Amino acid sequence: MRCLSVRRVAPSLLLVGATLLSALAWPMDEMSDNQLATTTGQDGITVLIAPPKLGAVLATGQTNGLVIGAMLLHDKNGFAGFTSGGALIFGDASQANAANATGVQMGIYASSPIQVVMDASNGQAASGTGGTKPLLNINVGLPGDLLIRTGDISIDASNRNSAANPIAVGATGATAANAAIGGTQGYAYKIMSSIDIALGVATSLNIQLGNTQQGGLLKFSNFNIPSLSLGLNLVSPNGGTVAASNLTASVVMTNLNLTGAVVDAVQDMGLALGGSSTGVGGLILQDAQLGCASTDTTCKTNTPMSMVVNSVTVGTSGVSDGTFGGSKNASMGSFGLTNVSVSNLKIGVSGM
Repeated sequence: MRCLSVRRVAPSLLLVGATLLSALAWPMDEMSDNQLATTTGQDGITVLIAPPKLGAVLATGQTNGLVIGAMLLHDKNGFAGFTSGGALIFGDASQANAANATGVQMGIYASSPIQVVMDASNGQAASGTGGTKPLLNINVGLPGDLLIRTGDISIDASNRNSAANPIAVGATGATAANAAIGGTQGYAYKIMSSIDIALGVATSLNIQLGNTQQGGLLKFSNFNIPSLSLGLNLVSPNGGTVAASNLTASVVMTNLNLTGAVVDAVQDMGLALGGSSTGVGGLILQDAQLGCASTDTTCKTNTPMSMVVNSVTVGTSGVSDGTFGGSKNASMGSFGLTNVSVSNLKIGVSGM
């Protein structure tokens, strides 16, 4: 028979153990209905997304951000006459496939957090039970110094369905599975240089899932941008015998007010746009009034919208293209629209 050994336990350890047991037992105490009512998250759940510290400060001054190597959008069946798959790459093309040329990565930069507030409801306007149209409401607040960098935009042959002969994605040793999901074939052509989108003011978007009582999936609850500047650079690899040709311009939009605009998913894009049925679904952007004439007192703002394209240059400024007696390329000037007012705007996107 084995002897049972008993050792002396220090009183101090017993005291610590008793304290820990009582602390662990406290959350298990029964709560009353009134206590539960005040602790069930009536104000929803707030999530703060704080961009991490960057290794180096951007030229624009941002010190915090989230860098994304590349994002791919695949079209597996092409279009009439060109039915093989293609891929649209946002960011560094070499991140999609090591054989591609290096490019500018995507990024989201901000010094303060992006705020996401989520609330669920049974769909009744008043409080209480019996609601039959439940919904999830998600409000996204964007900080004023938010900078969105698209990364270089390229097109490539898709490797989406080449699991039998996969091409590694990114780093050496990528599996056949992720190559089939995200791979390209190393023939990337850059069609547009990276664009920085700086909003300049705090904005917010409201998303509803379930019974979208706001009229659509996404509603711009506060989106009034006084000024938005974009540097545009379109690249054509077939532009010349010496080098690819570029179309460059500086685009400036003022008083872009999308407050109240709604984005929704529709079953039939043709019917949603007021035409004949197409049988194809998609996304549609609707805005009752985009931009307003200065004399329009019924508009949501009486500040006109404008869009100006400055310093339009084709080719490379200061470099001769070999024609017209060797004359050198220069800016074609500026073009634009001012005092813009569009009523009942509808833009549809479908396909892919």
